[in-house]
Amino acid sequence: MIESVMMKDIQVWMVEDNEIYRRGLAKALDSANRIHCSGIFDRAETALESIDQSPSPNVILLDVGLPGMDGLNALEKIRSRIPSSNVVILTVFNDPDKIFKAVCAGASGYLLKTDSSDSVVNAVRQAAEGGAPDGYRGRPARPWTV
Repeated sequence: MIESVMMKDIQVWMVEDNEIYRRGLAKALDSANRIHCSGIFDRAETALESIDQSPSPNVILLDVGLPGMDGLNALEKIRSRIPSSNVVILTVFNDPDKIFKAVCAGASGYLLKTDSSDSVVNAVRQAAEGGAPDGYRGRPARPWTV
């Protein structure tokens, strides 16, 4: 029998360089029922180093505009090393071209940083179950067609 992710806590990693945003979102995620922000990183390189040292998360929230390696380059490396984790892009860029590139690189979905913490929590739950969170135009979700 396959156990649903929703029966266990959802383990989330966040890769975000803005400290204030990162702390606030981590607090919101940890306050949500059955979600635990088990990895918080300010650089993609640090998150990649942790892959071999920590259990794989169910969901990774990944910023696009990071210092050092950007989120799109990190996304390809993350997907190749932990394909079981669903990556949701978290960005300020409401740019269909960037979003398309992220989805082509293996993102499960994306959210805008202007979305509420409740929207992010809902997106994490959706991604953990294999859904495709979609922050474009404020819609909660739709399947990707590439």
